[in-house]
Amino acid sequence: MKHTKEPWEVQHNPEEDIYRGYMIIGNGMEITRLSGMGEEEDRANAYLMAASPKLLGACMAAVKYDEAIKECAGDPNKMSSFCTAQGENLDELYLDWLVKAASAIALAIESGRIEHSGVTMASTTTR
Repeated sequence: MKHTKEPWEVQHNPEEDIYRGYMIIGNGMEITRLSGMGEEEDRANAYLMAASPKLLGACMAAVKYDEAIKECAGDPNKMSSFCTAQGENLDELYLDWLVKAASAIALAIESGRIEHSGVTMASTTTR
């Protein structure tokens, strides 16, 4: 990937100067700055942008899981809850996708955590 590596974080400068607003920080460097849409919308947009690498990772994990299922879908001998024809564990692929998605959603909605099926998952990005 050519984008700035994780983690991406949100920093806020409430001062009334040219640096006011929300910044997206990655690898210790400013990626972008948001201001002008109103405090609430700027904040929401900043956290959504900061979650984008995690959202991309969750989408990639979902596609990998789907591809593994499609590989085995036509052959009941290959399809099991334990492995695919390539030896990948479907349960592990599913859990990887679920954890990445939950972590990305938690960061994007600013809560830092999300509950799914009674299990609380936390974003791995600090605030």
